[in-house]
Amino acid sequence: MLDQCVDAIAASDGAGVFRVVDRVVSSGHDPRRFVEDLLARLRDLLVIALAGSEAGAALGSMPVDELRAHGPSGPHHAGPPPSPRRRHHRPGP
Repeated sequence: MLDQCVDAIAASDGAGVFRVVDRVVSSGHDPRRFVEDLLARLRDLLVIALAGSEAGAALGSMPVDELRAHGPSGPHHAGPPPSPRRRHHRPGP
């Protein structure tokens, strides 16, 4: 269910996230534990996206095959983070 939730977040699919949360609750899982696991997964994905091949050192507890699965070619890689938007300043009168 974590991967489905991450997929929904990556797709900006709020309804999909709520469907996953509904399944978590209705199946008797602890919602707090699910959120803790989800935050850990998102943190790991962020570290992988930012550190690339150096992520292994930061994610020492993650098995190598799982690290590869979530790496730059993995299912949740959304490419580089978007660059900040520039605000155009218009001089006053």
